[in-house]
Amino acid sequence: MSKGADGRRPSCLTCEPPPAQKRRQEPSPASSMTGCLGRPARCRVPPATAADAAAREVVDAFLAAAGRGDVAGLLALIAPEAELRARSPKGTTVVRGAEKIATRARTGARLGALAHPATVDGAPGVLITVNGRPVTVMAFTVTGGTITMIRTLTDPGWLAQVVPSWVA
Repeated sequence: MSKGADGRRPSCLTCEPPPAQKRRQEPSPASSMTGCLGRPARCRVPPATAADAAAREVVDAFLAAAGRGDVAGLLALIAPEAELRARSPKGTTVVRGAEKIATRARTGARLGALAHPATVDGAPGVLITVNGRPVTVMAFTVTGGTITMIRTLTDPGWLAQVVPSWVA
């Protein structure tokens, strides 16, 4: 199994292809295993619950607000004591507080970036691609209808090796 730039094993990532791609080419059982970033079948994602669906709605609203540059909308979705942990080949950055995270999310939205819904370590998340290349994966912890933790990994070289090819 491949390892990340930091030498650690990758997190579990499962991405859903868009409906149009699902009709054209359904991933084979073997390729769906690689949707878990090369981990074996024991990494399968359990069926979604009502809480999972509610958390996904919060994440989708966060992404929409970030894309619009809507700081007030972001602040309504982020808990005041929330934390953002951003890992990259350069190291880890920790940002604390809803206002700082909202400002960073607003400025971090890129023109041409696409967000693909994903499940990361069992949590709602997204895979961000730019020009068809994976650049960032994000996992969200949602508690009581607000985001309390965001974990990101930005390492396009590593993500290109482990993200299923049908995502981009």
